[in-house]
Amino acid sequence: MRGPLSAAAWHWSCSADTVPGKRTFLNTEYFLTHLSTFDKPLRIAVIGGGPAGLMAAEVLASAGPAVSVQLFDAMPSVGRKFLLAGKGGLNLTHAEPMALFAQRFGDEGAPLLPMIASFGPAEVRAWAAGLGVDTFVGSSGRVFPTDMKAAPLLRAWLHRLRRAGVRFSM
Repeated sequence: MRGPLSAAAWHWSCSADTVPGKRTFLNTEYFLTHLSTFDKPLRIAVIGGGPAGLMAAEVLASAGPAVSVQLFDAMPSVGRKFLLAGKGGLNLTHAEPMALFAQRFGDEGAPLLPMIASFGPAEVRAWAAGLGVDTFVGSSGRVFPTDMKAAPLLRAWLHRLRRAGVRFSM
């Protein structure tokens, strides 16, 4: 997959506790690849309405009607920390060559690099553009929404998730 759906290559961990007779998926790429092996529609719960949970819901919902995605959060609305981050202009990513970008994570970040590379700065900007949010590169190399606000991006993202069939339970 290309563009924002390349996030399917991200390896989100699921619960390590498996239930006998149930399948537990360790990453969404594997899940999306093997979706056709199931004989009935799948109901998937995403726990947490932060950016990672919202992106997981988006990727899972991209599988189409064979998957029913419901996102749960204890807070009365999703994306609250995302909105707080937007108070400072919402730094989405850095616009620099991947080798330099990777150095920001130090030696401990090495296992993350394949995942970061699969949804790097160019993909993040394309994802934002797909939501109708233009971005710009600041003098520090950071990428921001042109209007320097998080709320329009979050509203567009939630609208896209609802159109894709994601249900929200607060």
